[in-house]
This record gives sequence, structure tokens and C-alpha cells, in this order.
Amino acid sequence: MSTIKPKEVANDSEPVDDGTRELRLHHPQNKSDMDVTYGNDNNEDENVPDGHDPEEEENDEDDENDEDDEDDEDDEEEKNNGNGSDSSGDSIIETDPFDYDKSKQIKLIELDEKLKAKLDEGVDTLVEACPKGLDSIVQHFTFQIANIESMLAQPDTYLSEPVQIGGYRFNLMIVVRKGQDRILSAYLKGRPVDEKENEIWSFPVHFAFNVWDADDITCHKVNFSKFRFSQRVDDWGFVKFLDSKFPTDEKFFRKNKVNITVYVRVIDDYTNCLYSNYVDYDSKKSTGFVGIENQGATCYLNSLLQSYYFTKVFRKKVYKIPTDDEIKLEMDSYEDYKHQHKTVSLALQRIFYRLQTSNVAINSLELTHSFGWTTADAFTQHDVQELNRILMDRLETKMKGTEIDGCLNDIFVGKMKSFIRCVNVDYESSRTEDFWDIQLNVKGLKDIKESFDNYVELELLDGENKYDASGFGLQDAEKGVIFESFPDVLHIQLKRYEYDFETDNMVKIHDRYEFFDEIDLKPYLDKTSPGYEDENWNYKLHCVLVHQGDVSGGHYYAMIKPTEKDEWYKFDDDIVTRVTPYTVFEDGFGCGPPKNIDRSMTREEYQNYIIKHHTSAYMLVYFRESKIPHVLADVEEADVPEHVKQQIKYENQEDAKIKKEREEMHLYINFKIFTDETFAKYQGFDLGPDEDNLQHFNEDLFDDGSFPIKLKLLKTQAWESIYETICKFSNKDPKVFANKLRLWSITKRSNNTYRPERPIESMVSDIDNQTIESIALLLENGTSRRKYAGSNVPVVLSLYLEDACRDLKYLASQCGGIPKGLQDYEERLESLVIVANKKCDASLEPIGDDSNILIMVKLFDQRKQTLKGVSHIVLPSDAKIDFIAKFLQLVFNVDDGEQISFIEEISFSQRVRVRTDLSLYQNEISSGDIVCASFDDDQDKELQFQDAESYYAFLETRVHFYISPLKRIDEDEEDFVFVETDPSKVAASDSIIDIWISSNSSYLDICTFIGKEVGISPEYIKLSVLSNGNKTDLKSDFNFSTALQGFTKNSALKLYYETLNIPLKSFESMQLYRIYWVGNGICKEEKHDFYLPSSSTLEDVVSKLQSKLKSEIDLNAVFCWVPDRQHKIKRIVKLEDSIDNHDVLIVGLFPQYKELFFNDSRDVILIAGFQCYSSIENTHGLPFVFDLVKGEKLPETYVRLHKLLGLSGKEFNSARIGITNSSVVEFIDKNNPASNSIELFNYFENGKYMLVIDHLDRKGRRSSHHSSIMIR
Repeated sequence: MSTIKPKEVANDSEPVDDGTRELRLHHPQNKSDMDVTYGNDNNEDENVPDGHDPEEEENDEDDENDEDDEDDEDDEEEKNNGNGSDSSGDSIIETDPFDYDKSKQIKLIELDEKLKAKLDEGVDTLVEACPKGLDSIVQHFTFQIANIESMLAQPDTYLSEPVQIGGYRFNLMIVVRKGQDRILSAYLKGRPVDEKENEIWSFPVHFAFNVWDADDITCHKVNFSKFRFSQRVDDWGFVKFLDSKFPTDEKFFRKNKVNITVYVRVIDDYTNCLYSNYVDYDSKKSTGFVGIENQGATCYLNSLLQSYYFTKVFRKKVYKIPTDDEIKLEMDSYEDYKHQHKTVSLALQRIFYRLQTSNVAINSLELTHSFGWTTADAFTQHDVQELNRILMDRLETKMKGTEIDGCLNDIFVGKMKSFIRCVNVDYESSRTEDFWDIQLNVKGLKDIKESFDNYVELELLDGENKYDASGFGLQDAEKGVIFESFPDVLHIQLKRYEYDFETDNMVKIHDRYEFFDEIDLKPYLDKTSPGYEDENWNYKLHCVLVHQGDVSGGHYYAMIKPTEKDEWYKFDDDIVTRVTPYTVFEDGFGCGPPKNIDRSMTREEYQNYIIKHHTSAYMLVYFRESKIPHVLADVEEADVPEHVKQQIKYENQEDAKIKKEREEMHLYINFKIFTDETFAKYQGFDLGPDEDNLQHFNEDLFDDGSFPIKLKLLKTQAWESIYETICKFSNKDPKVFANKLRLWSITKRSNNTYRPERPIESMVSDIDNQTIESIALLLENGTSRRKYAGSNVPVVLSLYLEDACRDLKYLASQCGGIPKGLQDYEERLESLVIVANKKCDASLEPIGDDSNILIMVKLFDQRKQTLKGVSHIVLPSDAKIDFIAKFLQLVFNVDDGEQISFIEEISFSQRVRVRTDLSLYQNEISSGDIVCASFDDDQDKELQFQDAESYYAFLETRVHFYISPLKRIDEDEEDFVFVETDPSKVAASDSIIDIWISSNSSYLDICTFIGKEVGISPEYIKLSVLSNGNKTDLKSDFNFSTALQGFTKNSALKLYYETLNIPLKSFESMQLYRIYWVGNGICKEEKHDFYLPSSSTLEDVVSKLQSKLKSEIDLNAVFCWVPDRQHKIKRIVKLEDSIDNHDVLIVGLFPQYKELFFNDSRDVILIAGFQCYSSIENTHGLPFVFDLVKGEKLPETYVRLHKLLGLSGKEFNSARIGITNSSVVEFIDKNNPASNSIELFNYFENGKYMLVIDHLDRKGRRSSHHSSIMIR
């Protein structure tokens, strides 16, 4: 390579951590950053110079660290003066980048051939090699400092003349700082030769400084590093390159002259990311692609999505899924639009289109939300293969009945045949099935070819393992699999995880395992398959999914070849970079078992090794070579559904508006204004819905018209302009209404309620001269309600708007203007408001003295079972409550003789009765208080709420319930649950009941609600809840009030109900029994749960069990025992015995055991046994009964015991068998030939011992190192 040109890449060259403390330190502990050697006749091989004590060296380093802190301060000071260099990346000097010291303090010198040859050796030994897969150019130059003392006397920055390497120029830069005692700092400065103004550039370099005695080249010292130079940071080096306080460095100062050979390796980094820290890295500009943000632990999902995105034929098919009717653009607000549920199909279409068009990394929140995942699910690493399969199932379901039905099979599904073929007769049994991926073994195999060979390897069935061929009897046979077809896109799962029986854990296989860029799969194809002879079965690698970590967790990323070109990219969450083919394969292969780690490894080498050891491919994606043009055909704009493009365009526009609003947020004040109009539509506590109250707010509870008016006004506007804005918002003429309106501050009282406090006009003397900002500052510093939500969220001030035309007194005066027969309270109020607004001759009454106060009035309407606001009323504080009652009688056309009662709404949980014969002052009612009226003569005893207090109590305790019929009927209840079979009633019984119920309701109250909805008697209804798929029945005395304490109004409790065949009380009197059927082996037990009367016998259990097993059970052969909590036998149960107090039973067909139990035998004894792992205290599984035969040798006993337990051959052979008295155990050495003569009968004859089987608990195993996935 003759010339290397600078790359135009993003500004990404912050100082890079090479794995050490700080590259510029004089004595880093990592030899990869710096190496020091000296040639000296007296101490050639010594690491510590003469007279330097190692203990003192540690102290020196501590001192040095202290001095480094001081140096940082000096650096900052010198940086401001245009001298020095610091880690911020600012340039050392402010002059032209290629200007240099004309005083020639640093001279470029020519060396004789002998010295040149000696220094040439450093190219390979001192400068780190070029990363594999990249090219580089390396050169070295020697500079001489002829007078060190002269430099020290004049602190400054000294720059050598530039030298050119490829397309770059470099200078050696020596810095002498003021206040530092005899220290030289050395840096390499580099920039492109043809740099243009404002050009963004960066390039990586390996370099070394070899400082040596001008008279003795063997006396030298080397510092080396690597760095990515950029327009922001164009120099890098060592602060304490030479420090006179170290004796080894002092030698150079005494000589006063040194030569410095600078080795520079410039790397042609077409990946644009070598040694980058990605601070300002732009994936789109650098690669043309964007990444996907990690939600917490969704890197595995991100890598899978990128793989599917670049399988372009799949992307096209996903775009064709009909999703145009799923969400609407026309919604009341952008928030409502965003909250619309999206199916998996639509979410995937949108993700693909965003990946196709976005300039920044996207997120996958929509997709995970479409799965039904919570934040906790997003922080859980799931199994990629399982997720892949579930995702495909969802898409397949959505595609059914469309033009693309079955297309996924055409892309991803192949066929394989499992067969057993007889060797000596013409007989074959086979089964052909589809596969979505191929799982290949890794353990003990060298590469993917060996894995395929292993996959199709034939197993010979002969000897005792002969195959029973129908019509031919037992025959020698070959068992195996063969592929009948391979898909266009082949997913290969590498089995990097296995179960370790010794540790009882899943472990990751770190073996080095190679895969190829191209593989011919024809050898694994059935020769009778279509196209076997004349088609190309070569497959090309296009994607490698990599896991970096261990079984307990780690990180996932993908390396993908997006096109037919041999160009690979790494998709690591939100960052996309170009990578070399060498990286693709070496990162994916793994590196085998750990090698010996010794002290000679540097920290960087050790860290790199650990990362490489834990990094390996777990999934490969191959494209069939002949189908690549089809699989990678370009996705055109026309392929994208129009509704998806419209949605994304609309969202981009709205997001841009929001961004602009946030940027301009500091220019505006935001208001929430509660009005008499919103108050009249509001049903709840306080003045209106409180979106900030997370405990009690739920948007669905409130009328849309009850929410406060939201305004955003420029701070510089005059305060009076707010009235004009409100009028326009309310479609009122400002000229008519502006002087009828008055704004009040809202205060948060000590009981956490919000009430109008004072008119704004009463808070300032010169209201006409106030601006929005000045009033806002007044309110913020005062008692007005304000929402604090951080610097990125605007301040929101809450106000109440008093409208003189809606004063209760004025409304009462307009009663003559509405129809006399109008009786509905809400209709009368609305009609009066219309009349009052038309006439609009009311005036605002004075507020501020001790006489007049403003009261907010609500009304409980018993007929409609509502409690809503009416309006406000301004009255003298000495007016009696009866005065309000008279106006209410007029407004709602109620007879004078009808009694009206009042309560004051003190807080969310407190109300007090108001005496009508006392004044407002005497009732301790002040300005801003809320009173609620109700007409006492308007009683209907059948209604749920009889008065305002009971309705307030409901508002306080109401909880949202979703009540559904339970579709799943557990085995233990199936005889008692009624299943509706009448088609005309099924639909009604399947409906979900969406209801608000008081948490003080009893079990019977809730069952009564359900019964009324579905027409079922409440005593036959049983309630339950589901948690993680597990059902928990609620008892009839369940206390909902206690269980729902702290339950927020924004949450919903999901209840499930079942209809019983018998009353719930009768069902609850029954007992749940757990029965283990061990007919197939003690370790192959079948668990069954039954509800039975407590008086039941074992015979009743067997009868029930018989119906479950759907087979006859010979009662004479039934043998049953009861386990204890230690997994040992507690007692034997007879058929006629009651099972009361025995909620767990083990049942099997053991006629020989039954005979022995009831009849003594001298030649056979019955013993108890149990299972454990590692220790006899660590019991597990089911205890068992076993018979020992007199004279039977151990091998024969083992055969019968193996059959009884039902373990696999591998598990039984690894198990230990012992004899124990529950305190001491003695295990039998099965590998000792002498053990074959043992007769266990002789050890157990006295009946003091038990048999123990020590093996792993199979029920405790994890099938995978990942949590199971649910896409809801």
C-alpha cells in the first residue's frame, strides 16, 4: 500500500483507554502501554537501576500519582495559555498545525546504515502489529535534542519539523511546563496532509518513542501506545516521558543530549471504528445503517430483528400483512394516538420501515409492548430460539387467509426424514417433518461440517437393542435422519449450552468451533429429493449472531453481510460499524478452554483474552447461493404499506413539534384552568381530575368536558391577555365576557386538597402593568399549585376561573327563561347556563374583605346515582346555609318544603355534616370550600347509594375490576365446574365484566354483581386470580378491603369466576388431595390433584384415578404409601383405609409388594428407600418401596431397581446406591468387581436400614439458561 488517505468519519476521537490508568503516565503498570529497557554494562538484566530500592519505588509511584493531580491543574492552566496538552483533546498549540520550531531544538537526523539496521528491528518488536484484516504502512524517523538544559530553561512547546507517512504528516512534540522540575513530556502530533477547512477526519495509529543515548544505542527506553487521531484530538503521548527524579531517566539529563526514534504505523481502517469510543459516532453516516436501542436486556431481540430486516424477502412479506385497519390517525390527541394497541405484525412493519428510513437508532418498545411485555420482561434475557419460534407463529397466524399465506414456509422451512431401516430385510419406518432451524452439536466437534456429519450419523440397532419390525420380528437396523429439502434461508442454532450433571446447572461450551463462509449441503440431502442432481446446494453465510458472556447472562450482537458484496457490519444495539471478515469468523469461533494465565500477561492482554474466551456464535444464517438474488432483492418504497408510511410521517411531524416546544419551553408559561363549566361535568373529589395524583387518577373515570382548560402563553404577554385567550378558547366574545371573569390562585392545603384561594387581582396593586411572567413568578413563590417535573418538563400553574354569569344566585334569577316542566337536574342547569350566557348582565361581586366568600357547590342526584359540581356562589360569611338551599330549590325546581341536607367535602377521606341553621362562618366554611347538597325527600330504597356520604365512600374505595369466566378448568375441579354447552348462552357467559366496585365489598357482594350480569345464583360462583399462569382460589371469607389497600385507581384487578355444580360452601368443605401415580417408574411419576370428601377411602381415590388414566386398575394389585416432609415413607395405606389427614399419596400397581406387606416371607423382604443428592439430608423426589430377594446378587438387584426407578441408563449409571440408618450412609462401589457378589438381602434382614439413591433432582433442572417467553 503506497498511500493511505484520511477517512471522512464522524467526530469520534476522544482519548481512548488502552486498558491502563492513563496513557500519558510515566510508569504505567501495564507493559502493553510502555516498556523500559536499558543497556548498561553493570546491570544489563536488572529491572531496577542501581541504588533504587523496590519498596521505595512504590512510594515513588504514590508520590507520582500525587504529582499527577498537580499536573492536571497545571495542564489546565497551560491549556488556557495555549501551551500543554490535556485529556480533553484540545490542541497543544494554537499555531498552524504544521508550523514547527525554527530554533531547531528538535532536529531530524540521518543515521549511518548500521544504526538504521539496528533501529529497523524495532518495527517488529516495538510497534504493535496491525490488526488482522487491515493494512498499514509503518516508518520510523530519528530526532535529536542536542541541548536538554536549554529546553528546561525555557518552558515552552517545541515542535519538530513534520515528516510524511502516506497521506499524513506527523511531528514530535516536546513540552516543558512551567513549575515542573526537570520533566519532558513527549507527544505525537498527526494530521492529514491535504486537510480541508472544517473537515471531519480521524485515523488510527500505533506508535512508539524509543529514546536512546546518542553515543550508546543500547542504553534506551521505550514508550508505546495506540490512538485514533482526529480533528478534535490531534496529539497523544506521555506527560512524564523523561523525569529526572528517576535515576534511569536522570542519565539522559546528565548527557544533555538524546536521540528519539519515532515509530509510526498508520492503519488503513476502512471500518472507521478502530480505537473509537463512539462519543460522536454516527452509524448512518459511517455505514448507511442504524441500530436499535437496548431497553435493558433486549440485545438478543435487537440482533434477531436486524437479521430479519436484512433478509429482504422476509421484509417484503411482512410488509404485505394486512394491518391497515389497526390504528387510526384521527384521534383526539397525539397521546391517544400513541396509546393505540399495535399487533405484532404492525409493530414489526413499523420497525422495519424505521430501520429503512431513520437517521438515528430506533427503539423496539412498540414491538415488546405488542408482545404484552412489561418493563421487567424487557430486563430479562430470553431464549432467542424460543422467541424466534413464537414470533413466527404470530406472523403465520396473521397471514392465514391472505395472499401470503404459507410464505414463511417457502423462506425458512425445510424437511427432514427420521427413519429406521432394517439391514437384512426390506423394511423401513420413517416420518417426515418440517424444521425451522437445525440445532447442531458443538461439544467435541471441530467445525460445522463435522456437526452436520454428526447430525446424520447412523445409529446401529443390534444385539439386545434390535428393532421390532412389523411382520419381520426383531431385526438389525439403522436409525438416522436425512434432509429432504433445505430452505432458501437456513437458520442454524449452535448448541453452546448443555446440562452439567455434576454441577446440576446449565453451562456454556466455550470450545473453539469453526464455521465457513460457504458450505455445500448436498452430502446431507436425500438422493431421491427433487433437484438433488441438477441444482446448486451451496449456502453462503450472511449473518452471525454472537453471544458474549456465560450461562448467567451476557451481551448479544449480530454481524451481517447485507448485500452480495463481501462487506460485513456489526450491529451492536444502537451502534453499527464495519468489521473485517477476519473479525466475523474469529469472534464467532470462540477460543477453547482457558489457557494458563501467568503474570507475563498485561492487563489489556488478559482482558482481551477473557472477552474472547466468552465470545462465540450461537446462531448462523445461511442463504442458498442460487436464491440469493431473490432473497436479497431490493425493497422498494412501493413495497411499504401506505398506512405505515403515513403513520411514521405523522409521528415524525408531531415529534418535531414536541421537540420544538421543548426547545421553546423557556419562553412560555403553561396553565391549567378549572372553570365552572368543567366543574359541572366533574364527578369526584376536589375541583376536577388531577392527572398528577397517581393514587386516584384514572382518565376513564371522568367526562372529557371535566378536564381543565390547558393554555400555553408567552411570558412577555400582558396578563390581561389571558382573559381574551380563555374567551376565544370557550367560543365567547371577549368584549362581552372579559369583565365577567375573574381568575383565582389555587392552593394546596395541608390535607392535600386543592381549593381556590384568592383572586389574582387582589395579589397585586397594578394588575394592568403585569405580564404573564410576573404573575407566574408571583404564583410560583406563593401558594399556587405548581407541578414540578424536572427541567425538561414545563412548569404548569393551576388557576380557577370564576364566571359571574354562572354564580348560583344569577342562575336562579334566570329560571323564568326555561320551560317550567323541565325536571331533570342536569338539563335544567344546562338550560339556565344558556339563558344566563345570552343575557350576560351579571357583575363580579367584591372579594377580599371579610364579608364575601366564594363557595363551590356540588349536588348528589340520587335518582341518577351521580355526584357532580353545580357551580359557585359568592355570599357573605354570615349568611346561613339555608340561603344556598333556597337558590338550589329555584335552580332545580324543588318545592320549598323539600328538605336539603349538606355535607362539607373536607378531604378525600373526610366529610362533615353542615348545619343549615348556622351561618357559613359558624360552620367553619371559608372561601374556596366545597359543600355537597342532596334532596332528602327524593329517596328510592332500591338504589345502591342512598345519600351523598355513601357515594363519597364509594368514590374513596372504588376499584377497577375485570371479571372473566375462567376458560381453563384444573383437573382437581373438573367434576365440580359447570360448563355451558348451549350455543345461545356461551357468548353471554364469555363476556368480560368491566366494573368499578368498592374494595369494602364482600365476596358475596362481588358474586352478586356477577350473578346479575350472567344470570347465575351467587352461591354457585367461585372466584380466583391468576399469577404467572398459576391459579389461586379465593375463599368465601376473603377480605378484599385488606388485600386492596394502596391499590391505585389506574390499576385493574383481574378476577376469574367459575360456575360450580354444587354450592361454594359445600365445595369449600372438601379437601384437596395430591396423588402420584408411579405405574411407569418412581422417577416418572404422574401428578393428579383431586377434591374429595375428607371421609374418602383409598378405594375412592383409585376410582377417581381410574377415570383420569382412562384405563382399568386392578384393585388387588394397588399398593399405596404416604410420604413425609423429608421425602421418606410415613405409612402404608390399605384400600379400605380413610385418607383423612393424608393429603399426598403415592399409588402404583405392585402386587408383589402388597403380598409381602400382608404376608411375611423368609426369602423376600420389603424395604423402604429414598432419593437424595450429595447428602442424605438433601432429599428429593418420591420415596419408594423395594423388595430384596435372598440369594440375589447385586447385578440382578440393580436391573430390577433400575426398572423400578425409571431412570435413563446414563442417569442410573451415574447414581450412587447406598445403605443408611438415616444418620450414616455407606455407598456401594459399583466399579469394584468384588461388589458383584454382594447380596443386599443380608444387610436389610434385621430391618434397621433403608436404601438410598444419590443422584440429581431431575425436577430441579432448568431446561434453559433463559426465562420462558410469553407473547400475550
